[in-house]
Amino acid sequence: MANSGSGELVQVQLEEYSLQQAPLYKALSYTWGTNERPEQITIGNDSHLSVTGNLLAFLVYLCTKKSVFFWIDAICINQDDIQERGSQVRLMKQIYQQAKEVVVWLNQPSFTTFAESIAWNIVKNNKDRRLAKLPLWSLKMFHHPWPMRVWVLQEVVYAQNITIVSQRDDNRVGYITWDEALDFGAEYLDRYKHDNRNTPVDEDIELSIAMMIAMNDWRGKAESDIFNLTLSELLSNTRFCGASDPKDKVFALLALASDVDLDIFQIDYGMSWRNLSVCLARHTISQSNTLDILRWKGLSRPTPQVDVLPSWVPDLSSPALLAPIYPYDWPNRAKLSFEDSPDVTLICDETSLVVKYLTIHDVLTIAPARMTADHIERYQDMLAVLQQWYQIAREHPSFVDDQKKRIDSFCGTLKMTFGSQGDEEDIEKVYSAGLGWQWHFRKLMGEDVSYSEPDDPDELEYDLDDARILSPENPHLYTPWAREVMFGELDHLQGRSFGFTSDGQMTLLPPGAREDDHICLLYGLQLPFVLRKSINGYFQVIGTYYVHHHVDWDKFEARQTWEQLQSITLR
Repeated sequence: MANSGSGELVQVQLEEYSLQQAPLYKALSYTWGTNERPEQITIGNDSHLSVTGNLLAFLVYLCTKKSVFFWIDAICINQDDIQERGSQVRLMKQIYQQAKEVVVWLNQPSFTTFAESIAWNIVKNNKDRRLAKLPLWSLKMFHHPWPMRVWVLQEVVYAQNITIVSQRDDNRVGYITWDEALDFGAEYLDRYKHDNRNTPVDEDIELSIAMMIAMNDWRGKAESDIFNLTLSELLSNTRFCGASDPKDKVFALLALASDVDLDIFQIDYGMSWRNLSVCLARHTISQSNTLDILRWKGLSRPTPQVDVLPSWVPDLSSPALLAPIYPYDWPNRAKLSFEDSPDVTLICDETSLVVKYLTIHDVLTIAPARMTADHIERYQDMLAVLQQWYQIAREHPSFVDDQKKRIDSFCGTLKMTFGSQGDEEDIEKVYSAGLGWQWHFRKLMGEDVSYSEPDDPDELEYDLDDARILSPENPHLYTPWAREVMFGELDHLQGRSFGFTSDGQMTLLPPGAREDDHICLLYGLQLPFVLRKSINGYFQVIGTYYVHHHVDWDKFEARQTWEQLQSITLR
């Protein structure tokens, strides 16, 4: 780096090494913002390169330091060459693993007065001396887009050391460690909730801190060589993250995914979304011997720009509105076969998938899941929709005459939808919270719940206070977890419908479902799907089915049941 005097361009020297022969270097983690690059730097003596304003600010800061080797994507990768971009993306994991330090560069986001007061309170009054010494500017990480940038995931997970550098309000530069940032984030979120209990926690802050905590957990697992997340799981965890190029929402995760082999899969920025989606679905199925990627089918709104996909291939170009549903003990049940060889066949025409299946119900009647708005933002709207659903359960004509059974089924549908949103380790706790939510919902609807109220709340496997989304005592109090799930559920209801099945269950069906569709279990993904048989004999995947608590797992697990099945072709 050469110091840029007044009016002069920042000058850098660009040197090329193989990873095996590279000198000690640092790697930069930062945000691009937009794809616009209005600033100029000089490379060598006569070449100019356009860069973003945020990167220029970092380079100006770096000019004040002694010369050091840095790897910076916008400089070290020719962004105008899609072949070079694809080849370099394959090396990103190694690049960040090998760097002696990853430097996180933050610019200056704006603060709210309330946020500043909370941070100042923590800094001044915290008994932890390390936190008490942290400067106010360190809060900006949680108001900054950096934690929600999808590329950051592997930059943090594979880093040896992380230092966070930021411009202060006086244009000087400050530093904090990764561990300090995590501790401050946890303390800040706790204090924010405590001091701002009458309104929901700022979603941007909560998501940023949650993402950093998740990255730190994955970082520890990567160091212990136990990081084992599928592409479907990574897509779920990063569904709120962004990228300058939409394809990076997928490409940034491939090196982390346990069911992707980058020695085989070709990263090509020139590939259409349709081909990318089909190739990824086929690749992950063949590599993992599971149908895990199909969990995303039907969880995002269709994108008009994408050519028609095979019905079993999820559209990865559109953000998912919900996380996929994972059954209670899905890790033990997700293999394609009880044998070593898989029971799935990928047809060479790239549009067909042969699987085994088991029909568990047929859809008999359908009632619309009424919605009055695209987004439900107020408590009154949430309650109104819940009451409408409840009335459907009570009054919709069905061959199940017992009203209590219909309501039990309805509550079971919502309970299991809630209970399926937790991560693998806490799924039992989340399921129990779903039971607590169901108890409060029944009470709110005016039912007599005294028969189910426990004598000793301390003996509960779940905490009613933590589980409530709508509290009869204080209807404006609901937990952020339940709020997020409920808002996501309501937002995703457009086009969905309630269905009554051949065994009397009330279910939440995917958009496009019809009467006489089949609710099936696909062998290799023990998660119910709605399928439709065509006149040509093949099946179409309509989408996921939102309740599975009544599935007969003993019957399902019986190997002879599967041996009697015929294969079907999905197209």
